[in-house]
Amino acid sequence: GLTDKMISDWRIGFAPNDWRQLHDYLLTKKVSEADMELVGLVKRSEKSDATVYDRFRARVIFPLFDPSSRVIGYSGRIFGVPDSEGPKYLNSPDTPLFNKSETLYGYHKAKEGIRQWKYAILVEGQMDLLMCHQNGFTNAVATSGTSLTPQHLDKLKKISDNLMLVYDADKAGLK
Repeated sequence: GLTDKMISDWRIGFAPNDWRQLHDYLLTKKVSEADMELVGLVKRSEKSDATVYDRFRARVIFPLFDPSSRVIGYSGRIFGVPDSEGPKYLNSPDTPLFNKSETLYGYHKAKEGIRQWKYAILVEGQMDLLMCHQNGFTNAVATSGTSLTPQHLDKLKKISDNLMLVYDADKAGLK
């Protein structure tokens, strides 16, 4: 498992199984519903346009960072409820801050490791990436449930021409 230091360093959290806890908390901090919706923290109900609810519920939360270590989005792994209650992984939608086709999980911490090792390791998900970093492979990044894009490759090529793909040997990984 992950060490407490890794959990702290990567700012991993948990969203309880509550429909409006984050929404209500952010309102106390004077964040508007429009801004919450714009950055993908809440979602508007399809049944009632006036109702919004927390997008991430009952999930381990992995903040997604830009190259300067600023949080730009989130990915959540369902936890504590049956997998049938929602998708296994849920990512922030594309927003003015986050574009899944350009964002590599862990890039903000892997840049120096890629330069040092002279290659990047590309894995599929957050846990794969975190285990790599915890075990000294600080040159690892992840696509986090999205397909590898030319934008991802362009970002890595700016640091190194060498890339090692370490995907799962399942159908999705082979594809």
